[in-house]
Amino acid sequence: MDDGALRESIDVGVKLNRSQRSQNPKGSFADLEMHIGPSGLVQGVVQEFGTFKMAAHPFMRPAWEGMKMKTLDTIGSLAWSSVNKAAR
Repeated sequence: MDDGALRESIDVGVKLNRSQRSQNPKGSFADLEMHIGPSGLVQGVVQEFGTFKMAAHPFMRPAWEGMKMKTLDTIGSLAWSSVNKAAR
């Protein structure tokens, strides 16, 4: 039964957790970074990345690959709208 827990586990933030930071010891790639993925629900991480006992069944990566250009265009439009509003 799908109770929406996996969907609800998806989080957006500007900070990585300790293990994620250890994978990128040089720090941020940009002045502002957004991180999106399963958070707080172990099943979401296991489903996306798998374990040594279970193959990955990604749901975030395929969604990103299918929608990234539309998503980036939307973010760009909203950002420019905010810049223009602030400039006025």
